[in-house]
Amino acid sequence: MVFNVTILFFTLALGFCFYKLCFIFFTSFLGFNFFGIGLGFYFAWVAMVMVVRMIVRQSLFAVGASSRFIILGFFFD
Repeated sequence: MVFNVTILFFTLALGFCFYKLCFIFFTSFLGFNFFGIGLGFYFAWVAMVMVVRMIVRQSLFAVGASSRFIILGFFFD
């Protein structure tokens, strides 16, 4: 249980750092305009979706869900 919670917090922290890095990189590299902000938000959104998928998959394993739900989690990954 402690191991799963540790993985959960590590995944959240990693995803948040990636979210901020994507936003800062694209807004500074492409300029603070619509294109840079749009790409920054897009890749930040993709990063957060990846984090949510990892958390869902980890929680499915943690609660010992049936194999049908675990396969469904991998299908959406």
